[in-house]
Amino acid sequence: MADFEQDTDKKHGSTFSSLYKSKEEAIQKRVETLYKSMSFSEGTEPNWTNFHDCFTSSAQFINANLDAPMFLDVRTFAQVLDNQIKEHSIPQIFTEEVSHRTQIFGKIAQRFSVFANKIELDGEPTTRGINSIQLICAKGNWLIQSISWYNERTDDQIPTTFL
Repeated sequence: MADFEQDTDKKHGSTFSSLYKSKEEAIQKRVETLYKSMSFSEGTEPNWTNFHDCFTSSAQFINANLDAPMFLDVRTFAQVLDNQIKEHSIPQIFTEEVSHRTQIFGKIAQRFSVFANKIELDGEPTTRGINSIQLICAKGNWLIQSISWYNERTDDQIPTTFL
């Protein structure tokens, strides 16, 4: 834990541990930043700077909804989403975490994050699923190394133990 407490956060100029009292809080903040950065209202776009700041340089997205998994690096995932926004196939979207389970050992963490996507901020979810998020603590900063996701289906509901 000593190296966790001694490293500094470049943006805030203070120790990372002074910003967040625990590893769990730091991971919570990282996931909140991820979902908030991906959410946007019509006429705006995701906060790409905050989005990219959530990840390691080699991070990847893994779409488990297809017959075979599809692997995308962060830049490609952002390009695909940006193209869908520009084509107006996604005019706006709001993603939020519904519940989560986090396991931490040293500088690695695994978070099962149940998410809901909404088209209207106060509307009902249009999509729910689970993001399996792997994080690593590098220089006192929890960053996402990978996200594998699977969307809920009528024949494959999210288990109540996750909700």
